[in-house]
Amino acid sequence: WQRFAPDLHAHWIQHAVSLSGLYELESVRITPFLADLRLTEADALRASPAWMPAPSHGELHTYVGALESEAFLHHNQLMQQAWGPQRVPVCEALPGLNHFTIVDALTQPDHRLHQAVRALLV
Repeated sequence: WQRFAPDLHAHWIQHAVSLSGLYELESVRITPFLADLRLTEADALRASPAWMPAPSHGELHTYVGALESEAFLHHNQLMQQAWGPQRVPVCEALPGLNHFTIVDALTQPDHRLHQAVRALLV
């Protein structure tokens, strides 16, 4: 974010949540139906959070639907492996959810995802 908001102090951000994230863009770059993105190898490397240094403060909580593709499940685990459990303490595949229903779960007060994200706001 420092490129886009240089006056934003790192300690202001305590928690971030990612749903069904893509953290390594080389595999996305070579996917045939995404060729229109025209990502170069350098673009993919520069824009891949998994290859960026972990921030010195804050936590990233990553969630993916357990019914999503193997690629999304892999990306979710990759982020925790890359930045470590101190920066990515939550890396969950939520049962019964897919790429679309995970967003619905976020809006349901009785769902674990909703409750977990809400707890970060306090």
